Amino acid sequence: MAFNDKKAIVFDWDGTLLDSMAYKCSNFVDIFERLGCDPKDLISLHAEYTGLPRRALFGLVFSEFLKKNLTDNDFQELSHQYTELNKEDSNDAKLFDEVESTLVDLKKQYTLIISSSSVQNELDAVTKNKNIAHYFQLILGSEQNSSKGPEHIQHICAEFYLPRESILFIGDDQKDIELAMQSGVDVVRVMRDEEGIKGDYLQVPHIKRIDEIYKFLEL
Repeated sequence: MAFNDKKAIVFDWDGTLLDSMAYKCSNFVDIFERLGCDPKDLISLHAEYTGLPRRALFGLVFSEFLKKNLTDNDFQELSHQYTELNKEDSNDAKLFDEVESTLVDLKKQYTLIISSSSVQNELDAVTKNKNIAHYFQLILGSEQNSSKGPEHIQHICAEFYLPRESILFIGDDQKDIELAMQSGVDVVRVMRDEEGIKGDYLQVPHIKRIDEIYKFLEL
């Protein structure tokens, strides 16, 4: 399979470009365990829904485990705690080995964009810290009025005057892929774990490393 006539490549951030999922899960468990949630339940929920925008993910914890609605004040306070923990831990996180060299090559031909479930200020801080922001023409975090998925894709189409058919999304998580498919764009899933590939029911093209994307592109 080859994706013809692509003009823009949209990347998920956590787990796709940055090896960050371990500390993000740990910090997620940390903030909600303080509220009385069971760590095992939190780990399970995070594994299944981590690709969702943060407000939706936190809302699931409140509805499933705390049996109440997530208020704006709840979200702002917890999101701030989570962001500060993530920013601190990101100092030791690494980009996956092949990422930077691949971005150098892809930038020559494609508009490169990040679409993340992280909030904007956290995403801006971490991409700057990793000295990677200059490869991208747009870096989109998820806020209340614009979240990863259809809203981000609509924003990208309007910003760059692109039809959806000219956009390719690359992400690692099941929810990443489902949101991209709902947005009407082509997708490739990064699955670095062989066992994950065997169990993937979405049946979309997959790669083990970002630099394997070349086999799907016309360069």
